[in-house]
Amino acid sequence: MNDPLQLAEDDAIGLSPQLHAVSSIKDIVVAWGEHETKSFKDQSRNYAQYLTDGGCDVAQIEVEECDHFDVIYDLVTPATSLGDATLRLLHE
Repeated sequence: MNDPLQLAEDDAIGLSPQLHAVSSIKDIVVAWGEHETKSFKDQSRNYAQYLTDGGCDVAQIEVEECDHFDVIYDLVTPATSLGDATLRLLHE
């Protein structure tokens, strides 16, 4: 994946959130689209587990009929699982 993005391995490591300390934010939503590849879903689940292991309360959501290009539309759309979870975080 680094080649298409023109990233050196050190740059990719520096950009990986899973290789940094868990932040002080305790409530986090990790979401992915239903139509993602298995590796993309696995990466999301692994990151959610990393955050959980770091003490975060993580909501994991697979958004139906979406991929990573259109999953963002559900972020603030009430009555969707991702929208409801995101809006709950904003109102805490």
